[in-house]
Amino acid sequence: MKDTDKITVYWTPANFNPHKESFTMLYSKPQSLTNYLNEKRLNNTDLFRCPAHRDFTSNIFVFKSNLSDKHVLPIETLTELQQLPTGNDLNEKITINSNGIVSLTKVRPNSFIDYSNLVYGLEWLFFSDEPLLASFSDPYLFTKPVAPGAFLTPGKFDIGKWYRPFGLDYHIPLDSKFFQIEENDPLFYVQFYTDKKIELKQYINNEKLHALTEETRNSISRYGKFKSLTTRYKMAENTSYSKQILTEIKKNLIEG
Repeated sequence: MKDTDKITVYWTPANFNPHKESFTMLYSKPQSLTNYLNEKRLNNTDLFRCPAHRDFTSNIFVFKSNLSDKHVLPIETLTELQQLPTGNDLNEKITINSNGIVSLTKVRPNSFIDYSNLVYGLEWLFFSDEPLLASFSDPYLFTKPVAPGAFLTPGKFDIGKWYRPFGLDYHIPLDSKFFQIEENDPLFYVQFYTDKKIELKQYINNEKLHALTEETRNSISRYGKFKSLTTRYKMAENTSYSKQILTEIKKNLIEG
């Protein structure tokens, strides 16, 4: 296969400062949706020969939980937090006391009536060696929600132009008693919008990359609100932003 027939997508865990701490064992390796479904297929089924099905699943990847985690949700506390005013992110994150392993925090006021907006403490970074649209969504095949009626905030942006983390931002019904994830449960799907083959490579985050992540994360407050992604892409393209990111990533690739 020619290099022009594929796109390399680099990824790494993101939700910690790489020079102060590590939670690497929380992040399992991704799996293509095609391989994930093949593990569950029956013999002689027509579904896997369907070209529409193959085309749809070809560039979708599954990121799964590497441990089981159960939180007992404090319904009274979440109900009280429902009264927070709508608008921007909170001045301080509120950690939910729920006896789980990975943190549940409240970062912003709720977006929907009778739903609590909580963030599960895992994040990923993606970057590609050329422009590439990627979307992030709830896993919808052979999965169960973290709580009945809960759903994940979806998103879509160009991971070759914008270096920002994707996190697990959930909307959970206020009457939910538990937030629960089992080991090997799919956490989210990422779909890459290209006909080229995707090659995933993991790298180790470092201080320079962490700083670039934080610059992107804080760009709204630093460089102006209410700008479209296209405008932000253009601002980054006028600098050495992408080259700095790729240079650091390639110096920190994990072999094998």
